[in-house]
Amino acid sequence: MRKETVIKIKEENGKKILTCFCGRAEVVQIPEGVEYIEENAIGGDTKYSMKELILPDSLVELDEAVFYGSMALEKIHFPSKLKGLPSRTFEGCSSLVNVEVPSTIKFIGKNVFCRCSNLESVSFAAGVNVTNYVFENCPSLTNVTLPPDADNIGISLFRNCVSLEKIILPATVTEIMMHAFEGCSELKEVKLSGGLKYIDEDAFKNCSSLTAIKFPKKLEKIYSGAFEGTGLTRCVLSSYTEYEPDSFPEDCEIIVVEDY
Repeated sequence: MRKETVIKIKEENGKKILTCFCGRAEVVQIPEGVEYIEENAIGGDTKYSMKELILPDSLVELDEAVFYGSMALEKIHFPSKLKGLPSRTFEGCSSLVNVEVPSTIKFIGKNVFCRCSNLESVSFAAGVNVTNYVFENCPSLTNVTLPPDADNIGISLFRNCVSLEKIILPATVTEIMMHAFEGCSELKEVKLSGGLKYIDEDAFKNCSSLTAIKFPKKLEKIYSGAFEGTGLTRCVLSSYTEYEPDSFPEDCEIIVVEDY
C-alpha cells in the first residue's frame, strides 16, 4: 500500500510554519505560502528519497539542520526571499555534487555543507557571509568560487577537503583563520590576497602537497603551526612579518627581506 504524503502547516503570529512533510517522493515541492520550516519538519522517508528540492517563493527562513542527512538530494531551488542558510542545513547530503548559492542569500551558517561527500563544486556571489566549518570533511570538493568581497576564511572552512588542489583568495581577505585548510593534502596552489594580515594557527597544517607559496609584503603575523606538515622548504618573508618558531616545517629555510 502506497504511503501518502502528510503535510502539516500551522499559523503562528501571522506566519505560516511547516511542521511536517512526510512521504516518499523524488521531487519535493514545499507548498507555496510556507514562510518558515521547523528543524524536524522533513520526515526520514522524505530525506531518503528526495532528489530535487523546490522551495516556495514565500519562504523567508529555515530552522537549523532542516535538510540534514538528505542522502539522495541532488538539486536545490532557492527562493529569492530566503536570506540565509543556518547551521547544518545540508550537512551529510551525500548526493549533492554542484551548488550555486545565489546573491539573495547573505549568510551561510556553520557546517552547512559539512560531510557532503560527493560535493565537487560550489560558487558564491558577492555579499555572502560564509562562516566556519562550512565545507569541513568534503572529500570530493575541487572547485570553489568564494565571495569576491569576503574578508576572512573561516575556522576549519575547508578542513580535510582532500581533493582540493587550488584556491584563489579574494583581494579583500585579511585573515585566514585557524585550521582553515588543515588536512587538504592535495592542495598545491594557493594565491594569497595582497591585503592579507594574519594566517592563524594550523591554517595550512598537513597540506603535504604545498611546496611553494608567495607571501604578501604587508602580512603582519603567521601563527603557530600554520604551515606545519607542508612540503615547504624555502619561504621568503618581508621584515614586516612576524612568525612563530614552529610556524613552518623544521627544515624550511626562512629568508627575510627588508625591501620585499
